[in-house]
Amino acid sequence: MSENKDFPNGIIAKAGNVDFVKARLSFKVDEFIATLKENEKNGWVNIDVLLSKSDKMYCKFNTFEPEAKAENKAVAETSDDLPF
Repeated sequence: MSENKDFPNGIIAKAGNVDFVKARLSFKVDEFIATLKENEKNGWVNIDVLLSKSDKMYCKFNTFEPEAKAENKAVAETSDDLPF
């Protein structure tokens, strides 16, 4: 089986069998633990449960990282002339 780094090994998502269960997740423990260890960042792994065009659920790593915010160089000036 070819390994795609976007999809975690050892986890299967299926639709719930009753209205209040949205998804059922099955984990093959050995594979999933290895996947977690290989893909963790700062102690976390983010995985999304998605719905394919053919209405089948699947899991994919969420690798989104927000852009680093530029620090605001304008520092509020302090003054001894406070209004209170």
